[in-house]
Amino acid sequence: MRDVLTQCRDQFAFYADEHRKAGKVEKAETNERFRALADRALSQPGGGGDMGDFQSAVGAWMVEVFGEQIAMDPLERIMRFLEEALELAQAEGMTATEVGRVVDYVYGRPVGETFQEVGGVLVTLAAFCFRREVDLKAAALTEFDRIDSPEMRKRIFDKQAFKRAQGLTSDGGFRAEGGAA
Repeated sequence: MRDVLTQCRDQFAFYADEHRKAGKVEKAETNERFRALADRALSQPGGGGDMGDFQSAVGAWMVEVFGEQIAMDPLERIMRFLEEALELAQAEGMTATEVGRVVDYVYGRPVGETFQEVGGVLVTLAAFCFRREVDLKAAALTEFDRIDSPEMRKRIFDKQAFKRAQGLTSDGGFRAEGGAA
């Protein structure tokens, strides 16, 4: 794995330089972003990193962007996870009615254990990615790289303020306005 990542990093660096010399700034910047992703993966223990490193990096990012209170709030985190899961379902063509049927099914069953359900989420997401031929790790690293720019940090922070005003955050009255008890 380390050899493949090193080769990819070197190729991205080469093409970034070539595109820059040819005046193709956008292509050069794209290759540079991918080179940075490969560097990030190589810098993690094991030459490809593990989930713990990624989880820690995301945790540090959340604290920097939102502050510790919001970053560490379990209700806020699960609300944002649900939002992303629903956006994926929407991107795959599921309707709100279909999602509602799944919600009814899930909430008609006994409550599960958090640790087991997290495992189920990751296994199911990996299975989905396998079927759709999406590289799970590459998608995660690419998204993290995208949201880590100063412009995106500001947009995400501003979007959080909008959600708060709409009562869609844990500190914006979500439970007081008819959310889960």
